[in-house]
Amino acid sequence: MELKQYCWKVRKDTLFHVYYAVIDDQLSMANFLCIRYRIKAKILGSYARPGSKYAIHILCVRKRDEVDFEAAMFDLPSIMQEAGHDDYELYCGELQKDLEKTKLKIFA
Repeated sequence: MELKQYCWKVRKDTLFHVYYAVIDDQLSMANFLCIRYRIKAKILGSYARPGSKYAIHILCVRKRDEVDFEAAMFDLPSIMQEAGHDDYELYCGELQKDLEKTKLKIFA
């Protein structure tokens, strides 16, 4: 599974931080991965469809941790499967198609 299917870099950049949108579960497994890899990340907001077990989390990551963060996010699909989310890849694919259909341009 490609990183762009479940983790996008949001266009807004600052001098010291990079912002990402990550498809995640309500418990924020991406935050768990950041702790595991010792990456400082802050959840700025969460957006979920009503009744969905998944949410899009907006994360603020230090620029010096950007490469490590993207490397950690490659582990997210396997962590989600271990947590019992077998439909995660399917959900990410459907959401990606919905975003392309509506031509949502907030992601880089």
